[in-house]
Amino acid sequence: MSKMFDMNNPVWQFIGKLVDATVLNICWFVCSLPIVTFGASTAALHYALMKDVADEETHYVRAFFKSFKQNLKQGIGLGLIVLVVGALLVFACRFYSTMPGTFWGIVRGVAIACLILYVMTLQYVFALFARFDNKTSKLFVNAFFLSIRHIGWTVLMIFFFAAVVFVIFFMNFLPLILIGYGLVVYLNAYVLNHVLQPYLDLASGNDVNEDPDSWTIPEDETAEETVSEETAVLTAEEAPAAEEAAEEAEDTTERD
Repeated sequence: MSKMFDMNNPVWQFIGKLVDATVLNICWFVCSLPIVTFGASTAALHYALMKDVADEETHYVRAFFKSFKQNLKQGIGLGLIVLVVGALLVFACRFYSTMPGTFWGIVRGVAIACLILYVMTLQYVFALFARFDNKTSKLFVNAFFLSIRHIGWTVLMIFFFAAVVFVIFFMNFLPLILIGYGLVVYLNAYVLNHVLQPYLDLASGNDVNEDPDSWTIPEDETAEETVSEETAVLTAEEAPAAEEAAEEAEDTTERD
């Protein structure tokens, strides 16, 4: 019975995290009301919940506003890009669906494919913005490649979002709006911490067992290794010749 009321119980810890996500969701909603601050507030939500899930931050609300303040300037531009590009892609899909003919059908298919790739990219872009210092264009490029490389995790995060939307709007469980997007980011935080941890270790200079991109070898490193191997071979081949020359010199000296 005492274990049931133990605050270290996994059930109570899970409930506590949900309460944190609810509070942070309210902070995110309020800070997103001006619309232009959408990017900074969404990044702050990711930052605070990723820290909270990893038990790296006790003052999660303070972490939210810390990130919001630090990323406000760049976040305005990022948020506007996300909203405008998303709106254009949705409009394109709807517009071309009304156009008859094979050609417009192909155009519609391309628009839908771009929208899918865009949604996949968005699963990472705000987390990268919150945890790394990069230019906006670089954020989108890195987020895109992460979404492809970790396609399984990407699909899972999209499923989390779709499930919450389905429960709220199609099953009419409106109370879930209170936690809403905070619940999505809370679930995503477990995935994002797992995926991004190797990159965070590299960025902080910590030793890691394996480079997450070790499957690619820079050309410079390959060239250096090749030169080192060739040098070693030449040295090994030249060593006997050098020994013979030294012996001949000694014989000459003795004869003199």
